[in-house]
Amino acid sequence: AFEQWTRASSSGDVQLSPSIYDAGPGDLEAAIRLACRQLMKHSLQFVDFLKEAGLYKNLSNTGRWALLGVGQEWAVHQFVFWKTTLLQNLEPGITTLSTQQRLEDVQQQVHNTPDQTAFTEALLQAIKVANQYREHRASTTHDIHMEPTVGSELWTHTTRTVLARELAIHSSEILVRAALQAFRECDDPNYEKIKKIGIDGVRDNDDLVHKLSIEHAYYEGLCRLALKNNKKYSLDDLLTKWDDFPDFMIDWFTTQRKISHVLRYGELIPDTLSKWMTRDERLKQYRWVHAVRQNKFDDACRYSLEDSCTPQKPLHYVQFSLGIAKLASVVSASEDELRKDIINRSEIAAIQKRLLSEDSKNTPLKAPEDLLRVALNLIKDGSGDDDARAGVAVDGLGLAKSLDNLDMAATVWAQVISVDMTDWQRWIESGIEPTRNELLERTLFGEVWKLVQESHLDNHTVQYDKPLEKKVMAKIGRGNELQRLLRKVSSTTLQTHSVLTGNI
Repeated sequence: AFEQWTRASSSGDVQLSPSIYDAGPGDLEAAIRLACRQLMKHSLQFVDFLKEAGLYKNLSNTGRWALLGVGQEWAVHQFVFWKTTLLQNLEPGITTLSTQQRLEDVQQQVHNTPDQTAFTEALLQAIKVANQYREHRASTTHDIHMEPTVGSELWTHTTRTVLARELAIHSSEILVRAALQAFRECDDPNYEKIKKIGIDGVRDNDDLVHKLSIEHAYYEGLCRLALKNNKKYSLDDLLTKWDDFPDFMIDWFTTQRKISHVLRYGELIPDTLSKWMTRDERLKQYRWVHAVRQNKFDDACRYSLEDSCTPQKPLHYVQFSLGIAKLASVVSASEDELRKDIINRSEIAAIQKRLLSEDSKNTPLKAPEDLLRVALNLIKDGSGDDDARAGVAVDGLGLAKSLDNLDMAATVWAQVISVDMTDWQRWIESGIEPTRNELLERTLFGEVWKLVQESHLDNHTVQYDKPLEKKVMAKIGRGNELQRLLRKVSSTTLQTHSVLTGNI
């Protein structure tokens, strides 16, 4: 039909076979695409023929791009063959190769030879020729106003192998753009890999990297630039551009340990960041920061308390978390039980720091029972004066208070009394009893009793009152005489308990 049209066009009397008009759309398009490949050097005339015959309007967007691809290939055909012939003495028959095959063949031949640079220059010029044809002919000659669909046979698409190999050697803007365009438009599975190779290859040009990263949704490039210059290359306006970008951004900055960036951008996508902080162990310890920034102080208090309970966290971290929890509880409506937990754990942490010295700041928070054993040993065998022992005993009572454990408190008091058991026994046997003031000054029991009265440990669990006295005496296993001497010291608290309970 095309040959008929060509011969008759000069006379203006063009009559085409009816079968052309009777063919179905799919069959007609397949025939046109096949004929166009065979008529490559006449591709522009062929398009004119299709338009005049009224057939072109029936072509799909993919079919029109296919015709443009043929014209594009012919536009660079002679240039590529001429340029590459200057590089190599090609074997007979090689001129029958397609433009794509010609480039692949020559590229392999010139690899690691002096001609490699010249080949690169020829390829870049060929890309320019192809792009110019596409730019000038797409909307005019081919009446295309949409982006190419997947499967469109463009010349740059068929040279993906050549472009990818060239990217491995060097990068330039025109080469990177051509490769990215080719791999994206044909939906090549290696598109993501080419993004990284190509855009990373021009990373010295920040503005170009930024532009290409947006054009091709290269998230890593955008995040890297934001890390380099957060003001110039801010991600604020991009977090809603792609649905999966926020998740990538959070994960990328977290992996880079740039938590400040995660928190900063997280303010713009609070719900997304909250979900990440719930499931990602790397971010859980920063939940309180995110909550505070949203004025959710109840959550900040709860998160900080939970963080303080994380196994194997060093003592200084535990104390920091508890400090945040305490501050948040002041401005929140936290429940009394939660506040009590914060106070108790803070007390345990402070006691551990005193019992184990400053070296314990990198030691995980120990269980109160373990710390009590340390305190009891220090009371029994510890060096130093009674003041130091008395301080340890008060810490032991503080542990009992934090757990509201009367038996633990009785164990501490029993150990305190046992330290001076020789003196207690001597006084009982001699019948010469010290005065109350002497007992307060000369016994560890007296020192501890005074400290408890002066301290904040006014809890019934640790005060040496009647319920506690009963447990202590059971642990010591001594008679009424010792009890009477001890009561000379603790008479105030015993009387107070009697008044409160009505057992005077």
